[in-house]
Amino acid sequence: MRKVIRLATIALLFGSTLGFGSANIANAQEPTGSMPAYAISCDVFVEMANSAKGEGIPDGCQALEGIRIIAFDRMGNRLDACRTDESGVCTLDISPNGTRIFFEDTKNVPEGYAPVQTAQRIFTYTEFAEVHFVNYRSDVLPAPPTETGTINIESRICPDRYAGDDFATDCGELVSGIDEFAFANDAFNKTGSDGNTRVRDVAAGAVTVIGGQSEATGDVAFACAATDDPSDVRETSVTLTAELDNVTRDFAGTVQLADGENLTCTWYQIPNLDRGLWTSLNNPMASGDRAGTWIDETGNLQLYVVKCADGVVPEALEDAATDCMDKPEPFGVSAIAEDGTVLASGGLDAEGKVLLNLNGQTIADFTVSSDARPDVSADVIGCFANADDGLGDVTDPMQQSVTKGDAGWSVPGFGDDVRGVTCIWYLIG
Repeated sequence: MRKVIRLATIALLFGSTLGFGSANIANAQEPTGSMPAYAISCDVFVEMANSAKGEGIPDGCQALEGIRIIAFDRMGNRLDACRTDESGVCTLDISPNGTRIFFEDTKNVPEGYAPVQTAQRIFTYTEFAEVHFVNYRSDVLPAPPTETGTINIESRICPDRYAGDDFATDCGELVSGIDEFAFANDAFNKTGSDGNTRVRDVAAGAVTVIGGQSEATGDVAFACAATDDPSDVRETSVTLTAELDNVTRDFAGTVQLADGENLTCTWYQIPNLDRGLWTSLNNPMASGDRAGTWIDETGNLQLYVVKCADGVVPEALEDAATDCMDKPEPFGVSAIAEDGTVLASGGLDAEGKVLLNLNGQTIADFTVSSDARPDVSADVIGCFANADDGLGDVTDPMQQSVTKGDAGWSVPGFGDDVRGVTCIWYLIG
């Protein structure tokens, strides 16, 4: 109910909903569709892309009939299953849009053949997407790595919109019990009833670790240490990929694994709050001269400024949204990078609204501030990702973390939302 109050308050103040575009997000979330899945056996080594290249069955390979292929969502929930026909193909009744985990049941794979891996975690987008499972003859099956280690993964969920730092104490809820897939590079396992799993025979080197996440995941906290010595903390990083369907946000943690090492990595999922804990942002739509910049609408910061009446001192964002309704006197606002560069600026209109457009600028941390408001320490700021259901109606927006200083405030998770963010700045006193 509190989120509804916030959005309704904005609509009342400015006479509009928060629909900022008409991209068909609703279609990207359709649960049904037609996803072809292939199973083949090969007597030579081939590389097949999980895409709609229409390559057919390569020379030296044969269709496998009667292979069961199962599709899961990112939380390990079973979506559909099918069994291949004589042409080695079957159809999964799922949408191609989004990240899926595809599993091949090897029961009917002919003796002497085996897959490199039985599970694939893949993001697919277009309606022509497809997935392939290749089973190799044993003498051409790629040799396993000679230098390997073990990654133990502990997956947990934090409280809704968790803003604290004591993850070990506060984040104890299990992600999804025994059905959750956890990956370390191409190796995988399922978490048990305690939310933990062990992935053995992981190739040494840079290891990509993926635990639990869903459409409601705003951020993840990821940390690793030696299993036999928790004080031996390892350097980690987190990459957030803003996927092409404008809805899916995928997180992946990275850690270095030496030959024979045994590491334990914790994966804490934070629901509904993008805190900007990720180390780097990968936007597949940004390439060429646009790489490393805010593109399209990702750099839009739509700002609404609201004044609280004298004597009104709200304790939280929900209180400000309910108690503060006055329009401020217009003033100028700027987004300023750490080196002092003004990335965007503008003046409030009569309704207290301004768009700070950072598109095309190099991605950098910035602070929102105003010479007319030199002290913002008492003010309340709330930020949300711009999203709609494809019809211009507001859906449940992802809340953005806000870091506030004395003279300005910033949005640490800015830049991964396709339509940018909307912020409401409540002036106190």
